[in-house]
Amino acid sequence: MRAMNAVPRIHDALEIRRAPPADDGTSYVVVDGDGVERLRLDEAGRFLVLHLDGLRSEEELAIDFAARFGDAAPLPGLIARLGEAGLLVREGRALAALRRLREKGFRYRGLERDRRRRLRPDDRRDADALSTLFFDEAVYLINEGRLEAALDVLHRLATKPPLDLRVQIVISHLNYVLVSEAGQDLGESRNLDWAAFDRALTEALSEGGCPRCGAEFIVELGAVNICEACGASFSAAVTELATTTARR
Repeated sequence: MRAMNAVPRIHDALEIRRAPPADDGTSYVVVDGDGVERLRLDEAGRFLVLHLDGLRSEEELAIDFAARFGDAAPLPGLIARLGEAGLLVREGRALAALRRLREKGFRYRGLERDRRRRLRPDDRRDADALSTLFFDEAVYLINEGRLEAALDVLHRLATKPPLDLRVQIVISHLNYVLVSEAGQDLGESRNLDWAAFDRALTEALSEGGCPRCGAEFIVELGAVNICEACGASFSAAVTELATTTARR
């Protein structure tokens, strides 16, 4: 459970790069996904950005910051600068999804460029590979609170070999957030929705179309079924339909 006084969350689609030292003491820049410089940072700012996970408490951050730099007094001003630069996640759905991923131990590349380039020999996530670009787009969409769009990207990625279990993990956690958002808890999903799910599944299969957009849809057992017209996951769309029907 996230504490009431938890620190803000930094946007995951950002990157920290080293820069030539400036007269104001800054030696790092924060850039967005398009490579646009958003803010210059000194060592204290860099430390702060790397610790704004949206989970730890303000007290914990203040202790760590003071242990490193001797005084936590600059923290409110630094956080305010990040907020004014648009670098913090403000959208409630995004925070719910990002908290879910972090609390379940899911990790992906950090904000620092050199850390991204230091790949293990068996690491398939080449920084310039098409699959990495798709995954990073999904991360960006999650941070924007566009969870359905992120799921569409991840489902498309899941259909491409080699199988990446991390993609499946993210999909499962996002689906959990969407179900929870609809007002269900785990008990309700077990006791309430199976009958509604069966009815929605039977209806969708009998109509032979995508439950979301109505386009022709042939379901293959054992496969990841994605609508070519709208990109919807068949199972996610049926779950959404069942949830809506059960609440009526």
